[in-house]
Amino acid sequence: MALPAKPRQAFLLISLESFSHAETATILEVEPDVISGLVDDASAEIARQVATDIMIIEDETSDRDGYRADG
Repeated sequence: MALPAKPRQAFLLISLESFSHAETATILEVEPDVISGLVDDASAEIARQVATDIMIIEDETSDRDGYRADG
């Protein structure tokens, strides 16, 4: 799922472009107290997406020589 525009823009302006919260609020035409919530929302969605894109592969049971125990 793509990030909504405002949270994505707030996240990029602050995290990558190093704008302050006040500058970001001015650019996005929102109140400064809204920016933290937008950045938090974007961060949470990014973390959720990264977490769901990781596949864990478990090793098969093996004996001490590194060979499969059943073969």
